[in-house]
Amino acid sequence: MAIPNYINIHDKYVWRDHHPQTKKLSCSNLNLPNPKHPYKVVIHHWNGTLTSSIIRGLAEVNVTVLRIYDIDETTPLIELAKYTPHLTALEISARSRQPYNVANTFHHLRMLESLRIFNADLQFSRTVSPWVRTISHIHIENSSLSELPPWLAMSDNLHTLTVKNTKLHSISTVSQLRVLRSAKLSGNKIDDIGKHLLVSSDIYDIDLSRNKITSFAPHTFSLCTELRVLDLSHNPIEVLPHRPFSRNSKLKWLKLSGTQIKELLPENFVGLTSLKSLALSYSPLQSIAPFAFLPLKSLKTLDLEATNISAIPLAVTQNCGLTHLNVANNILHRRSSLPAEVIALLSGLTLLKLDGNPLSEFPPSLFILSTDNFRLIRQLVQTMTSLPVWIEEPCTPYYWAMHLRNRSLSFRNLVSTWNDKRMEKEGLQYCREQYEWMIEEMEIYRDLERNNGCSANRRLRSAALAQKTKANCQTNTKNNISIVERHTAVESRAEFTNILWASLMANIFLMCLILVFVCLILCCGRKRTY
Repeated sequence: MAIPNYINIHDKYVWRDHHPQTKKLSCSNLNLPNPKHPYKVVIHHWNGTLTSSIIRGLAEVNVTVLRIYDIDETTPLIELAKYTPHLTALEISARSRQPYNVANTFHHLRMLESLRIFNADLQFSRTVSPWVRTISHIHIENSSLSELPPWLAMSDNLHTLTVKNTKLHSISTVSQLRVLRSAKLSGNKIDDIGKHLLVSSDIYDIDLSRNKITSFAPHTFSLCTELRVLDLSHNPIEVLPHRPFSRNSKLKWLKLSGTQIKELLPENFVGLTSLKSLALSYSPLQSIAPFAFLPLKSLKTLDLEATNISAIPLAVTQNCGLTHLNVANNILHRRSSLPAEVIALLSGLTLLKLDGNPLSEFPPSLFILSTDNFRLIRQLVQTMTSLPVWIEEPCTPYYWAMHLRNRSLSFRNLVSTWNDKRMEKEGLQYCREQYEWMIEEMEIYRDLERNNGCSANRRLRSAALAQKTKANCQTNTKNNISIVERHTAVESRAEFTNILWASLMANIFLMCLILVFVCLILCCGRKRTY
């Protein structure tokens, strides 16, 4: 129910169905129909006198949802528990930040389940609020709140907690919430989380971005076994602890962008077997161990933008399923910045971001990438037009033209501008020889791409899928084949056993010959002595 502008403070209002209203709405005597029916009340603008009268008039009505917008200095003077005792959802907000502590307004409510405070100052009382047993959702944003009350940890129902852009400096209370499922605590003053242990095993989403966190402990998230998303970005974290995520096997998104992390080791990611996305952008990385990403068996997206790397690290070759690699805005400047032995093992890429790099030499390793993916090749060609290599190495567009000449029409249209006539006109006939030399140079790496473990795994999966499809279509044939294969396996096993016995006998015979030969030598030696 939205409160209209035509209001009267004292006269009792009469509600008439199917008739025009002749009287003004009475603030203190609303006389709403069906007073026991749950009402939702929205106050768009707080007026010190009229709004107070309206709230008092709501005492005779079963108000369960109340939203108050555009508060003023008189708002904290109203104690809602006296007039709306059945309130389950409350929202208090202002258009801009207001220095009014509204905690007393809702402190004594007993049935509150959802609390939302925006642009209003807030400092909870030290005494326990009755709603601690019923509250399930809290959202506080743009407030002077500096700490959550210790008694909030008594809550058995609070599963969603959002505290953004406040002065909150500790997660002491948050860590003790037993049924918490989502904690969004970005933009606060939280500094030390290493001495705390989050006890909720149900939590799946933790956002601690844009705080003052410098470190955390291996045990901090060890009980969060259902954790799916962890955001620690834009914190001055310098070092990742030893095995900090060993028990977070269900974690899928880890965000470490904008930190001060300088070194990455395999033990930093142990346990993250389900991780799909890892963001490390805008971190001053100095060392990435060759097997740093080895524990990340399911990694699909790796963001290394603006991490000061001068070459794509060898560590990325440990991730067979990698499809998105972002190395934009780094210092990739030589052909060696994109090593062929690395690119050859990234045949599953569908996105490779190179924007903003000072690349001045054409990397022939790009020719190893599959031309079956038009979007990837188009994105690379378009990216290179904005890099220094497009001007400093004039053969670059013609390399692509020759490489895509025999491909589909879409590819040919992409490079149709750089044809042979234009190349000859510009005196760049030598580009053809250089291209052929690069292709020949990359041939060995194509073999590496075809025979590496990732490709083998993909072929096995494809074969398994094809076999499964064939089995569904030809059930009877499969039964016959399985019988034949069973007999073949038995025969192969028997043959293998015979080979083992023959090998054993041959070894024994050889040992006997050696012993006889040694004995003869010893006998001859004794005869000479005598």
